[in-house]
Amino acid sequence: MRQLYFNIKVLRYGGNRKGHCKFYYFCVMDKRNNFSIREIAQSEFDDVAHIMTDAFVTNPAYSLIFRNKEHLAEGLLWVFKANLLIHNRNQALTKVIIDNHSDKIIGTYTLVPPEGMKKSISAYFSIGIPHFLYRFGVKPLLRMQDLDACNKKAIVDSMETSKFHYLSMVASSIAVY
Repeated sequence: MRQLYFNIKVLRYGGNRKGHCKFYYFCVMDKRNNFSIREIAQSEFDDVAHIMTDAFVTNPAYSLIFRNKEHLAEGLLWVFKANLLIHNRNQALTKVIIDNHSDKIIGTYTLVPPEGMKKSISAYFSIGIPHFLYRFGVKPLLRMQDLDACNKKAIVDSMETSKFHYLSMVASSIAVY
């Protein structure tokens, strides 16, 4: 049986003038020094989007968005790339987990601040929303928004607050036993 133990110490948590959250990590690695966590680089968006697509392609919730099974993997890849671009547009909110022996990305997560991400119309055009609509139609986009709203409502109702950090898009490319 293999278990990972992470030693994460947050030295400081605060906001800059724009209100963005900043986390400073003293040590982020397992006790055996096999893994480390760092901010995603923009050059890694494609690799991370593929890891997330592989992790979520069998998730029933995502099959509700893309009812045409032939579009599921391609649609999810687009969605995850778009989320990475939006979540990391102003500052890196996505972290990658690196295998220190191979330097390969083996996992990822995004921590979204309580105020969420402000999305302008230019953000949607920068992620290629017209191409998405042309390729997949408007219904998957509407279903995706409905699923997101339902998920957020369930979280807000269960926590009885609308102010929380949201751990989003957690995925791994390895099985941990």
